[in-house]
Amino acid sequence: MESIRSHEVDRETIKTNYASYIKKMFLARLELREKLKQMSAQSRVKKACENEIRRSMRVLRYTEEYHAKVVDLKFNKDVFQGEEPFMLLNPKYKEFKLKSGDVLISRGNAIVSAAIARVGKVDGQFSHAAIIYVDEASQIPYAVEAHIEIGTDVAAFAEKYAQDGKTRSVLFRHPNEELAKKAGQIAYQTATEAMQKGARVPYDFSMTLDNESELFCSEIPYMAFKKASAGSYIMGAQYRTEFDNAHNTFLKGIGITNKSTLSPTDIEYDTQLELVAEWRDLEETHKTHRKDAVLTSFFNWFEKENMSLRTDYSIGEATIAYAARRLPFISELVKDSVAPNVTITTMANMSTMDKAGTGLMDILNKYYEDRLSDSNMDMTFIELLEAIRDFRIKDEVVLKKYQKWVSSTRTSGSQNQSYVPPEESSFMKYFKK
Repeated sequence: MESIRSHEVDRETIKTNYASYIKKMFLARLELREKLKQMSAQSRVKKACENEIRRSMRVLRYTEEYHAKVVDLKFNKDVFQGEEPFMLLNPKYKEFKLKSGDVLISRGNAIVSAAIARVGKVDGQFSHAAIIYVDEASQIPYAVEAHIEIGTDVAAFAEKYAQDGKTRSVLFRHPNEELAKKAGQIAYQTATEAMQKGARVPYDFSMTLDNESELFCSEIPYMAFKKASAGSYIMGAQYRTEFDNAHNTFLKGIGITNKSTLSPTDIEYDTQLELVAEWRDLEETHKTHRKDAVLTSFFNWFEKENMSLRTDYSIGEATIAYAARRLPFISELVKDSVAPNVTITTMANMSTMDKAGTGLMDILNKYYEDRLSDSNMDMTFIELLEAIRDFRIKDEVVLKKYQKWVSSTRTSGSQNQSYVPPEESSFMKYFKK
């Protein structure tokens, strides 16, 4: 699916058999996880093999979601609601029911979600992680999470986690029920005790494990299970996301200096966890494919072309927001949108990334919809990447013309009021070499 083109897709066969195809690919992914577990029990899997397994899992999931788009499935259910092919249950489990200690990984539909999913050397498909705690008296399940904007958070699963715009989510469970229950309790207590004191645990923008003064999303279940097991179970110990710190300037810009971490995607490759169920809003997942293509392109430019973000487009507003976050009254107004511990540099980099991604997405979305209207053919991933390459070439021409006009205007000392400025770059203006 990474290299196939839309004209090579047998659409009629997909429309007839999509449900069985999606189920078979889901079962294939379960089998692939089982094979990884068997190999890992013998010895650590070599990096090349691990990367190929990650690629295979990614391609299978993309193919399932592409099949759904070909059929144009409609869906409006909450997370972990609905039937196949939206909700897929591991045949080992007879029913879906949340339990304390269940670990969830998910994907949102925002630019920042795509950035988190693609930030490692190997692309991932998930941007967020959470752990479940079930209150014994009420039997209400709560999601314990860490959000960039506010830090740690606890909310009833049905009221927040299931309602906040996720496009896919997968539930994993540790086979030791008592250990999992204890981990859920630890996570819940850690977050609620901080919230009761009026100071949530801040979000860890550096994504550094084992520093509990700040916690990022994957670190909450990691920390909870580590404490619950007295260190005998370390989530994701075998297979973790590696960073290209030497070339990816965005990493340094948002404060990531460590060489590796436990990303939400890595939880999928923890062989001690069992995959219970996977849910997708198959009407929306194709939009994440476009955002993934955009961020894959950006990170390739960083890592292979020595490019970086021009944060001067965002540093002013980041400085204002940073200062406002620390002023009485104003801080109360922006508390849910600006993290208290975020730096100006991190804010500027994330804001610039969002602007660049939004600018390119606007062009890509229009092209996608026009093409779909003309040919009734959805774009595959390779076609998305190729379209972005072409958009970049055109936008660089626009950028050069605009820069030449600005330079000429400055040189003349005044602007000719009758002269209409040329078109301004949509996204390449946010990058520099």
